[in-house]
Amino acid sequence: MRRVAIVGAGYISAIHADALAALPGVELSAVVDRNRPAAERLAKRHRVANIFSDVQELIDSRVAQSAHVAVPPPLHRAVAEPLLQAGIDVLLEKPMAAHGSDAEALAALPTPGRLGVNQNFVCHPAFLKLMAAVPKIGRIEHVHVLYNVPLRQLVARQFGHWMFAEPKNILLEQAVHPLSQVLALLGDALDVSATAGRPLPINEQHSFYPVWHVSLRCEKASADLQFAVGRDFPCWQVSVVGTDGVVCADILNNRTVAQLRSRYPDFTDVAIGGISMATQFATQGAGSIARYAGSLLKLLPRNDPFFLSMKNSIAAFHFPGSSVPSLDGRFGAKLVTLCEKIAADVGAPSGAPATATATQAARPETASDVAILGGTGFIGTHLVRALLREGKRLSILARGIDALPSEFRDSRVQMVRGDVHDPEAVARCIGSARHVVNLAQGAAGATDSEIIESMVTGARLVAEACVARGVDRLVHFSTIAALYLGDAGAAVTAETPTDPKLPQRAVYARGKALAERAAMEVARGSSLAVVILRPGVVVGDGGLPFHSGVGFFNNEQHFMGWDDGRHPLPFVLVEDVARATVQALTAPEAAGKTLNLIGDVRLTAREYVRLLGNAMERPLQFHGNAPWKLTVLEAAKWALKRAAGRGDAVRPTHWDIKSRGLSAQFDTSQEKRILGWKPVADHGAFVAAAIKPFAPKA
Repeated sequence: MRRVAIVGAGYISAIHADALAALPGVELSAVVDRNRPAAERLAKRHRVANIFSDVQELIDSRVAQSAHVAVPPPLHRAVAEPLLQAGIDVLLEKPMAAHGSDAEALAALPTPGRLGVNQNFVCHPAFLKLMAAVPKIGRIEHVHVLYNVPLRQLVARQFGHWMFAEPKNILLEQAVHPLSQVLALLGDALDVSATAGRPLPINEQHSFYPVWHVSLRCEKASADLQFAVGRDFPCWQVSVVGTDGVVCADILNNRTVAQLRSRYPDFTDVAIGGISMATQFATQGAGSIARYAGSLLKLLPRNDPFFLSMKNSIAAFHFPGSSVPSLDGRFGAKLVTLCEKIAADVGAPSGAPATATATQAARPETASDVAILGGTGFIGTHLVRALLREGKRLSILARGIDALPSEFRDSRVQMVRGDVHDPEAVARCIGSARHVVNLAQGAAGATDSEIIESMVTGARLVAEACVARGVDRLVHFSTIAALYLGDAGAAVTAETPTDPKLPQRAVYARGKALAERAAMEVARGSSLAVVILRPGVVVGDGGLPFHSGVGFFNNEQHFMGWDDGRHPLPFVLVEDVARATVQALTAPEAAGKTLNLIGDVRLTAREYVRLLGNAMERPLQFHGNAPWKLTVLEAAKWALKRAAGRGDAVRPTHWDIKSRGLSAQFDTSQEKRILGWKPVADHGAFVAAAIKPFAPKA
């Protein structure tokens, strides 16, 4: 049995663990992460006994022969080198490294350990079918790749993510996927030329390029890549043109279609070819439905295309000699170098390689007026602007701090890397601040119980740190989802308690309500004053246009309402939330209160979708629903999952779905009086701030 460790306990690590569990002959023997709660969650889920804080502990323990490294790319070399030198085989998550020099150094390292790179989309089922079909189309003459996908972090302006730190990083983060497919088909890239679309300024020093056009001359043939992120309609296609046919893989829809000539004359070949392609589409579509149903009912193992791509790639690393192309260190290094060449050809600025270490050195505590935890998101960015206008000194805790908008580079702002589950980072961020704002969700985990526990633990740790450091006031952000809002005749005020039937609510509502209670309980009997703020449906510049308070989305064009969508919704502008938060830090009467932040302009769901569609120049549609129908539909889905053995499936309730419709009426007169708060009341001004930011830029 081959024993494998996972270094890094983030989202992708859970997929690695699931893939290992599906492979015979391997077992997950250890989890390594400085974030102990994250490591414990992953280890508990897969019954792993060994948990370590750094790779040296793993090496000394001798409990693993291989390690999957899934830490941030700048740390890849620092983590992989000692493992390889200790004779431990290493599978690196893509990209192989943040810089070509690091990737090449790793690939050339003479060590007893074997190195691989998880370029899993070379192992995607649709691409493997394409590779198998290529011999049927003769000699390859050209490869065309269209990569046109959404990018959630771009829409949400989460610029602290590593991919925004410099222009080439989006290539390393995402373009390595289609580029890996090109190199797997055509061999090394011998020549490259590229152009980029209009840059998106992030701050004075950073720009982001969402669109790239790349032409390649490779060993076997030419290729071109149209690469765009932040797009509305997802499409990823790989087309191979041969001397005697064309084969196309639709990666996102997991289908591969070959267009070949028949032996018949042209006038019949057209019809035969059309029938053949239609048959291929129909057969693969039916197979996709059958596989999904079989997996849902536990008649088949998990078989979604992304998971299979991960499983195939990981199997190829642990059991070399399969039909999957070699994804070794040299292949990974070539991809990193190619991305750098593309960025250089465009003239995009590139940072010099920094010496990365696997551990973060201790830093002094901050000296600020206000500490903000989770302050780089949508609400946090507007709050930072508002507090800077007040002349405040700020310290901000965030996971990503490398490339942020200009307000975070102000001389009065100190950035601290970390999250609310790291007591040391929380204490360092709070420092000597008298006022603290906790905007962090604190949500992590794969099951409902893990997510709720994570949210509550994060809230409790922050409140405990505030008490320990003698903070005067903690403003804790919750949500109106913690209330029951399904009674159209009810008037909700600042005195309305959390949902009395909390066990019947979904995980987010339960977690937020319990986190509120945890913060209040910690502060009870201390000098810390806690203020709970519950914003409504927050909209504005930098936010997401497709808000779950309006409906749910099978895709971005169609809003599926929680009800008929004809009643006013509790919208609030993000700028108004920021102003209310500034007031909540010092307003005497706010101490110990829970306040609902709802604006004075309350559009219906239908009106919001109509205005948003007009502004975005997109054919958006709202589809009303009856809550009881949604309850029946969700109950049927739940029953299927339980019948299939999904013990973690959460039973939906009519109570929860009714509450999601947000039909209750809000009375915010107390909030306005306590905070001296005046949210925007003019309809035109509200629409300009809430809707117009999503209009296409010239």
